[in-house]
Amino acid sequence: MKILFLFLALSTIAEARYRAMPLMPARDTSAEIPRGENAQQRNSKKSSAAGPGLAGIEFGMYGAGGVSSKEALGLQWLWGGRISYRLPVFSQFRFRPSLGYFRKSQSEGAVSISQSLIDLGLGADWLLIQKKSVDLSVGIFNHIDAVFSRVSLYDASGSSPLSFRYRVAPAAGMQVHLSPQLILTADLEYGFIPQDPMRTYGAWALGLAFPF
Repeated sequence: MKILFLFLALSTIAEARYRAMPLMPARDTSAEIPRGENAQQRNSKKSSAAGPGLAGIEFGMYGAGGVSSKEALGLQWLWGGRISYRLPVFSQFRFRPSLGYFRKSQSEGAVSISQSLIDLGLGADWLLIQKKSVDLSVGIFNHIDAVFSRVSLYDASGSSPLSFRYRVAPAAGMQVHLSPQLILTADLEYGFIPQDPMRTYGAWALGLAFPF
């Protein structure tokens, strides 16, 4: 009988201690690595994450070869500018749509001639070097140009029909980070106008870009 009372007493004490024991904290799964994903894959995702795009305004020159009136480097140069957007696909690769306008005017006696070019471009570039303050890139750019001219003689004037042409070129660029919100850009192209006859062209531009 004494043994029975002793067994019941010990059972009561053990049950009381079990109820007073704090529960284990809930398992934190926020830091767990998903199945099939290791640390190397997570680092790869971070390195391939695309940053913000860059909206820019640029001023420069476009020069075409194969014309009777030639200037520096054997090209006829038009002044103008363009707006562009550098759209990051991943950390080193970007698409660059752009829209530009270039113009040249010249006079010979009573005759005045103006040439105009509306440029719709789409490029892709690869960042070769990414430093804290300077980026260097190479790429290829495609352009579709709408070209027209206007001739004036005294009080009479007339315009040529609108014509279209395609051009393509390898290109190189540099971006200098003046501040987190302001970037100086410089771009250079030299390529071909694949028409009959085939002609060369060159272009350069300087501008400012803003993260957007």
